[in-house]
Amino acid sequence: MTAVSPYLIFANSPVDLSGCIVKVSEGCSLQQMYPTFIQMAQQYKVPLGAYCYTHAQTTDRAQQEAITAISALQNQGINSLPLGIFIDVEDPSVLAMDKDDITACASAFINQCANMGFTNGG
Repeated sequence: MTAVSPYLIFANSPVDLSGCIVKVSEGCSLQQMYPTFIQMAQQYKVPLGAYCYTHAQTTDRAQQEAITAISALQNQGINSLPLGIFIDVEDPSVLAMDKDDITACASAFINQCANMGFTNGG
């Protein structure tokens, strides 16, 4: 599980922040701090991106994870992301899958995001 510091304060950053990639969800579960990080990035005019740490082992699940992440962003009033949306593929159970299946899941996630008006970040 990816940890996020709840104490990130944009105003105290010792460097100029050129962007912020916010973890919105892990699988189909929303991250507690994502609304706060989005609000802080918007307040300090830091370009935003987002990601989902995936647990998807099927394309259907990958699509549902994308819907969860995009719906959460839309609920925050976000309809596009300058830095795009990403799928984070590092969970051991996902990495243990066949490479073609991993690719199919990642593609399903990216395509679902695109169908909802969000482009991937890279």
